[in-house]
Amino acid sequence: MNRRYLSQMVRLLLVTGCVAYAVPARLAMAETAGVDITSTHQGRRVTIGMRTTVAAPYSVIWATLTDYDNTARWITGMDRSVVLRRKPGGALVEQSGHADILFFNMAVNVVLEVDEQPPERIGVKAVRGDFSHLEGEYRLIPVAGATDLYDLTWRGEMELASPVPGFLAQPILRANIRQRFESLVAEIQRRTRAVPKK
Repeated sequence: MNRRYLSQMVRLLLVTGCVAYAVPARLAMAETAGVDITSTHQGRRVTIGMRTTVAAPYSVIWATLTDYDNTARWITGMDRSVVLRRKPGGALVEQSGHADILFFNMAVNVVLEVDEQPPERIGVKAVRGDFSHLEGEYRLIPVAGATDLYDLTWRGEMELASPVPGFLAQPILRANIRQRFESLVAEIQRRTRAVPKK
């Protein structure tokens, strides 16, 4: 057993002791803010879903979702986001950040292939980085009978490249994705307030 693997296992054991206390309280805050969360795991693969209703113009929501170069300015836990290459209908984006639960900090780096399908879908797929598998999508669906009101959802399947068991990865990734989703919604709301009133 090499030192790096042993260090990872020690950190995971530390996480096991604090996850049960840290995660439920933080998730409770998210649920009261109107974000519905689901998460499951099978083996090492974790599936996470987020949903909320956003009151904002479509143009503001889509522009925020696709503002990859500035994402790190307002997404909690993201340190860097850079477009490596634009392509028709999407981009190749490199992102790095960290997931925190109490005193545990896990660095995450990934290069994502982004597939934009306006007006309602943005798909992402990891092509390299700290995930052996990552695929997900945002969906933006107008609420029937309403103006500037949309159901915004995220659903993704993730598996870390490091040997993290699913029962440990699930609460870490769930808390991290929830933070990022809430940061996204907050930025959409901030941009909406900045739109001049007609």
